[in-house]
Amino acid sequence: MKSKRLLVLLSLVISGIIIVVLLLNRDPIFNIPKNIILILGHAGTENHNALQDTTVLFLRRNSHFKDLTLVLIPVWEFSSTWMKAFKSKDYHAGYIETSLMLYWAPEEVRQKVVLDTPRLVKLMREHPDNYLRITKKVDSEYVIPHLEQRPDIKVGVMGDPSGANAATGKKVADECICGIVKLIKQIESKKL
Repeated sequence: MKSKRLLVLLSLVISGIIIVVLLLNRDPIFNIPKNIILILGHAGTENHNALQDTTVLFLRRNSHFKDLTLVLIPVWEFSSTWMKAFKSKDYHAGYIETSLMLYWAPEEVRQKVVLDTPRLVKLMREHPDNYLRITKKVDSEYVIPHLEQRPDIKVGVMGDPSGANAATGKKVADECICGIVKLIKQIESKKL
């Protein structure tokens, strides 16, 4: 139950970030810092794209914030270990994410690996967005599709969590922290 609350909390945090960015967008006299760093830990394609578009639009519509450095960090891109796992199709709840959870909150990790049917597992490992059911009322590239989770997916593990361990989780976390700290130092060293 705690892990479901954690996922809901993460979704709320991401939604809250979008709302804050939009509110800042509406009030040009709002006193904001020179650097705003948004770190995505569990975003998925749709959340990453929404934040990317929102932040770009914010800067575009608010040229008076020309001194603002707005940074959007997909945390996984700061870990060579995590990126290598992505290339081998280790996505949601796979080896890396399970290793991270074993490092951060081992009591929240199920001891028994539960997966969807082999056909669905294969489908989800082919592409991280294959969990979606995409429908359009009109077959046209200009019609925006409706997206929802496929009803036949019950678990949603998109990687292979077997062999996950806390040591790998620590390694990935340390790589992310080191990369983000390096970027923050680079940003802070730029005096305008």
